[in-house]
Amino acid sequence: MRILHINENDLTGGAARSGLVIHTGLKSHGVDSRMLVRIKRTHDPDVQPIVSGYRWWIDRACHFVCDHLSLQYLYCPSSFQLKDHPWVKEADIIQLFNIHGSYFSYRALPSLSHLKPVVWRLSDMWSFTGHCGYSYECERWKTGCGACPHLSAFPPLYFDTSALHWRLKKEVYAKSKMIIVTPSRWMHEKVKQSPLLSHFESCTIPNGIDIETFQAIDKLEARRKLGINAADQKIILFSAHFIHEKRKGFSYLIKALESFEQNELSHLTLMVVGNGAKRQKKDLPCHTITMEHIDDPRQMALIYSAADIFALPTLADNLPNAVLESMACGTPVVAFDSGGIAEVVKHGETGYVVPVMDVTALAKGILTLASQNSARYQMATKCRNQIKSEFSQTTQLNRFMDLYRSILNKIPH
Repeated sequence: MRILHINENDLTGGAARSGLVIHTGLKSHGVDSRMLVRIKRTHDPDVQPIVSGYRWWIDRACHFVCDHLSLQYLYCPSSFQLKDHPWVKEADIIQLFNIHGSYFSYRALPSLSHLKPVVWRLSDMWSFTGHCGYSYECERWKTGCGACPHLSAFPPLYFDTSALHWRLKKEVYAKSKMIIVTPSRWMHEKVKQSPLLSHFESCTIPNGIDIETFQAIDKLEARRKLGINAADQKIILFSAHFIHEKRKGFSYLIKALESFEQNELSHLTLMVVGNGAKRQKKDLPCHTITMEHIDDPRQMALIYSAADIFALPTLADNLPNAVLESMACGTPVVAFDSGGIAEVVKHGETGYVVPVMDVTALAKGILTLASQNSARYQMATKCRNQIKSEFSQTTQLNRFMDLYRSILNKIPH
């Protein structure tokens, strides 16, 4: 069995980390797994750039023109040449992850999907909207987009061409053959409601993580290794790739902390991890520790273990790896009820799930967990057990391998 993955990169960001977990897991199970990416960040010889040399510059020039005309990913020459790539020719199945990263044209999907079976694992809503990764309250993706209320949402448009892109995707998908995989039941429901994707075969395979890397470490020992002198403090962790990304909701966490009394804040330390964290340190309501973005999973396991609570007030999400990683390390979660988060965080058992943008409920959840040591300890055990039983890398791999086998069994020999 030979699986070829196509992703924006192989390390940084949720989709990249998910792709890498699947790729390395398959290799450890003896599967011939390879990956083509826009940006290679690891040293894995089975991961290679999707294009290089002068062809890379041609792609970049095309994307520059398309982006400035709001013709998002409409033309990328290397995408149409992929059928001639040796790894594509040798693959039994091609698995797509994030293809919206200025390196791939979705218009190449018909030719690619008629050459090899294609599995598309969706990290967000982009595949069935006019341009955005998450539509928030907007449901125009059900009827054709246009008059977009979120032009600046990633990936942004300079002009409102969302209806055009919606129509183009519909035409492209009508000529394509794919199986859709969603990490969450929430995303699967969206796919079933989509006029663009609902006709494809689809299933849900939740994210899985390495539970040997992400496991509980003694809190004081974790803090000592991180150089954190806060033995008598409750540490609230906030982590995101980009701290200032509006979707991740850091501003709501700050508002929640600002609502606390001074005597309550005196026992709390906020730990912020991600790009832009150090610039955020001033004018925060409580003592704050900041660290820039960290790719090393073992270092992140220390950080999750050092924290008492992981706060994720994200306004829109799918099934965030960070939630799984935190819970695997025995750290309960307080989060907004967005996307598939409630499929993992069981309210009152492994954390608190509160209405989106409800700062009062967010503050109450944090304060409740911070003040109730015994409840938090009980949640820690339940968190770890739930991830081990439902969201391990092995469980995810078994589900994907079952899917691959079912696809290959349908191919006439």
